[in-house]
Amino acid sequence: MPNPITPTGNFVKETSTTGGTTNLTLSNISGRPSFNTRFGVGPYFQYAAKDPDSVDFENGAGHLSASSTLVRDKVFSNSLGTTAKINFDTTAVEIYTGESEYSALGHRRYSELFTSGTKSVTSPYANEVATLALTADRLYHIPWICPHVGPWEAIRFHCTSSGSAPDQVRVGIYNVTDAGGPGDLLVTTNDIDVSASGSYTDSLAATDFIEPGPYFISIAANDVCTLRGYSADSILCSWLGIASSEMYPICYLYETLGGAWTVLPATAAVAGSQTIVSNASMMALALTKS
Repeated sequence: MPNPITPTGNFVKETSTTGGTTNLTLSNISGRPSFNTRFGVGPYFQYAAKDPDSVDFENGAGHLSASSTLVRDKVFSNSLGTTAKINFDTTAVEIYTGESEYSALGHRRYSELFTSGTKSVTSPYANEVATLALTADRLYHIPWICPHVGPWEAIRFHCTSSGSAPDQVRVGIYNVTDAGGPGDLLVTTNDIDVSASGSYTDSLAATDFIEPGPYFISIAANDVCTLRGYSADSILCSWLGIASSEMYPICYLYETLGGAWTVLPATAAVAGSQTIVSNASMMALALTKS
C-alpha cells in the first residue's frame, strides 16, 4: 500500500512553443523537474499554462501521451472566463503543475489509486455493510470528497431488496454551494433497473473530469428499495480514514421530488428545505475509475 500522502508535482515547470489549442510539446528547464519525472505517461494531473508575454492563461486537467507531450483533457478556467482551450502563441508558454506535494486532501497519485482493477472511492462517512432504505420519490444527497482530478466512469452499489418492478434508480453528482449544501447537477446516470437484488455498476451518462474537492453523490428511486456498498475489497479508504461504522455529525440530506419525476433536478432544493440526517452509519455509494 503506497503512502497516502505521496509527493506529486512540486516545482514542476516546463515550456512549450507549440502554440494553438492542440497538445503541447514540452521542453524541460534545467534544474526543474519535468511532468514526466513526477507523473509519467498516462496518469492525470492538474496543470496551469500561461503566456508570460500576454494575459493568456488556462488551468486544467491533462496527461502525458508521451514523455514530452501534454494532452489538455479538460480546461477548468482561463483568461477568457470560459472553459475553452486558449489559442496560445508560439512564444515560450510556461506550464506548471497544479498539484501540491502534500495535498490538503492527502490523496495518493491517481495512477497508484487504481493499480489493481476497478476501485471505488466512497463518502468519508461510509460503511461498506451499512444499508439505506430509499423512500420512493426522495432525493438523497451523500457528501463525497473527490480526492484527485480525473474522469470518473461509473457508480457502484448493491441492492439488497427492491419493490415491485420496474424499480428505477438514478444517481448524480452535485456541486457544493457557498452555504455548504448541494447545488447544481454536474453529471448523472441513466435509469438503473434494480428490480432484482444484486450488485450494480452503471456508467455515468456524461463522464467528465471533476476538480478535487467536496461534492454530493445523490440518488433517487421511484419505489422503495434498500442499497448498500458494492463490496469491501473494491472500496478505497476515504481521505478522512477507513470506511467504518463510526458515527459522524451529518451523514446525508434528502429532499422530496414530485411523484412524476423522470430526471434529477438541475438544481437541488434551497438550503433549509432539505432534511438533515445525522449520527447514522452511511452506505458506501461510490464513484469508480478502472
